[in-house]
Amino acid sequence: TDTSKLTDDDNLGVVSDGNDNLKVRLAKALKGLESVTTGDTVINNTGLTVGGKTYVTNNGFNANNQVITNVADGVNGTDAVNVDQLKKAAAGATTKVADGKNTTVTSEDNADGSKTYHVNLNDNITLGTDPTKQVSIDGTTGIIKAGDKVTIDGTTGNIDAGKVKINGKDGTVNGLTNKTWDPNNITSGQAATEDQLKAVDQKITNTSEELTKKGMDFAGNEGEFHRNLGEKVTIKGEGTKAASEYSGENIKTFADANGNVVVKMDKNLKTETIVATGKDGKDGKIGINGKDGVTTDISVTRDGKPGVDGAPGTTTTRIVYEKPDGTKEEVATLNDGMKYGGDTG
Repeated sequence: TDTSKLTDDDNLGVVSDGNDNLKVRLAKALKGLESVTTGDTVINNTGLTVGGKTYVTNNGFNANNQVITNVADGVNGTDAVNVDQLKKAAAGATTKVADGKNTTVTSEDNADGSKTYHVNLNDNITLGTDPTKQVSIDGTTGIIKAGDKVTIDGTTGNIDAGKVKINGKDGTVNGLTNKTWDPNNITSGQAATEDQLKAVDQKITNTSEELTKKGMDFAGNEGEFHRNLGEKVTIKGEGTKAASEYSGENIKTFADANGNVVVKMDKNLKTETIVATGKDGKDGKIGINGKDGVTTDISVTRDGKPGVDGAPGTTTTRIVYEKPDGTKEEVATLNDGMKYGGDTG
């Protein structure tokens, strides 16, 4: 026997049974063994080998593609689980995606065995169940409805909101109820209607006409007249000379407490010349009381008859008196001198 292949430990014991028999017994706890081989199964320091395949080592367990059966359900977090448990867990972890009321679902298989799900919004969707409140969107016609009062047409730009109609094509808004205008009763921020604008325009027109017709009244010392606003009033003089021939330094205007504009002339006129043009007066006469109350007038005439001895055509001022019978006589003056006459000359 090769003693090097034997253990030094007490793995065997010899026991007498009392009948002169000795029995060799193997220790229940073997010590100092290098390996134990039972058929194809070998247990040594490296692990457990069955049929040449190592299943258990100090690094762990290797089933070598063998099915492990009769595994109880794992309980603790580090317990192994069996296939039944895996199936239950997989069923619970599966996500099922189905078409919704407003959606359609499509799936796509991936190379790793997983699936990609596409959730698509339908062309026509409806939110809510109450027809008076629900919102519907038609992606094929471009129409949006909100309840039973509002409709938006994306193709025409028209919006119907109760009584209010917005025409996107024509750019008009109809259905507004504020058609009258009261400046003392307004709604701040509310859009005005053409009816209100027309009422305001008419009021402005009426007021304008009233103001125009009210105009202004003009009056002088004599006469007065009325002019509407916008009409021309001409202040006209009778002078016909050039403007350089006139001066306003002798004229001044004053406004009195009665609303009159008074034109006054300077008491001391400043002017280059004054021309007074009047009609010729009558010839002067001197009355002489004759006897018996007979009245005789002596008049002075500017143009007398040509003097006998004077140059022809000269003008001499004469004293003329009128006789009671109406005839007139000229009174001689010293300038007449003496007049002599002969048979001739």
